[in-house]
Amino acid sequence: MEQTTKYPLYAMQDKLVRAFALHGFTITECEPKREMLTPDQSFDTLSQVAVPAPVSLLGGGFQLRSTLLPTALSDMKGALPLFAVAFGRTYRAEDGVYPAHSTLEGIIASADISNADLDDRFGKVVKEAFGIGAAFTLETADAGVSNLVVTRGEDKFTFGTFAPATWIVKTILGTEDAAIKTYAFVIDVDTVAMHEFGLTERAELYSVKADWLSSRECACPSFGDAFTNKARNILRNKGFCEFVGRRMYEDGCYKKMNMIQETWDTNNAGVTLTDPVEDRTQIPTVLTPSLEEALAENFKDGVEALQIFEIGQIYKPPVGGAEPMDILSISFGAYGPDMDKMKFRGVVDSFLSELGIANHFFFPTTMAIAYDVTDCWLVLDEKPGYLGGNFGGISPVARANHGIDVPAWMCQLEVPLLEAKAASEYGFVPNEYK
Repeated sequence: MEQTTKYPLYAMQDKLVRAFALHGFTITECEPKREMLTPDQSFDTLSQVAVPAPVSLLGGGFQLRSTLLPTALSDMKGALPLFAVAFGRTYRAEDGVYPAHSTLEGIIASADISNADLDDRFGKVVKEAFGIGAAFTLETADAGVSNLVVTRGEDKFTFGTFAPATWIVKTILGTEDAAIKTYAFVIDVDTVAMHEFGLTERAELYSVKADWLSSRECACPSFGDAFTNKARNILRNKGFCEFVGRRMYEDGCYKKMNMIQETWDTNNAGVTLTDPVEDRTQIPTVLTPSLEEALAENFKDGVEALQIFEIGQIYKPPVGGAEPMDILSISFGAYGPDMDKMKFRGVVDSFLSELGIANHFFFPTTMAIAYDVTDCWLVLDEKPGYLGGNFGGISPVARANHGIDVPAWMCQLEVPLLEAKAASEYGFVPNEYK
């Protein structure tokens, strides 16, 4: 049986989210929500604490979200007392080529909550996440701002920031009444994970090396009801290891994987960074460049066989005056002595079936030259309509450019079309059986 693993950073994220869920916090998943926003769609959420500087796009007209609450608050609001947490990916310009952060952001609102109540609630969360020997303290950092602090014996570290919520947060929640205490807090999961795993560099946390990706053997499901978690669990159960690829691409990355480089091709245009970071000039329009880089890095390290996947947003540039779009996507790939084109096709077939898409078909094409033109397939439904996916052998040109000297395969799928198709098939009863 294949080893079932969980990406180390997401293992830590899940541990924290489960701890909050077990102790009375409602949970909002932000992975399906938009990451590319206009500047006026973001705002400070903690009083006296500015949100991190965002990654600016398209000359400043758009940015990658640097905080979760502006897009999550409408789902988090509810009856008092309110204890709610959102989790997902945010981005910080200050972190250069590793801008992504796994983040938890929470709200506490109540007319009669005391500091003792806060200590008790957070204390239970801390023991759940870090062990029964862990203690919690709320330590004042600046005027009105406190740190969430964990102590385990000689080990003491800050795992979050806590402060009164800003007026706009209270307005959205409907807690403007001065009698209602409304607090917000932010936990940077990256910082917690680096502390718990003993890492010193962000590059280590986002390593794509197989020994790191497979270092957390875990068969428990990923937390949450999002369709992407269903996909994530299916691939993990098939022995694939998750990774987080580069969130910024350099010029020429698509040419390296032998993609079409014409002016009409949106993958060529990309969504550009306002300020390039080192040699990175744009954010992903497909996930496969990062996939191929990860396959190549492990092949050069002597890894004989590899099965990996990534789930993340891709970004399409504005066309005809429309706003740019972000589309949640899945890519996965493999190489090794036990993998061939029929087995990989079988993986794609069973993956779609387990997602709840029974009516899917594969149609050959020679037009997608990033693939081996003798082994490239479109994913279609029964209409037939395009289901936003391709798969097949990686182009020999691309493999040569990356230094992958063995056959390798990849698949790229767009989540919204898959999710809609699975929903249409769920509970479907043919007319002749009604």
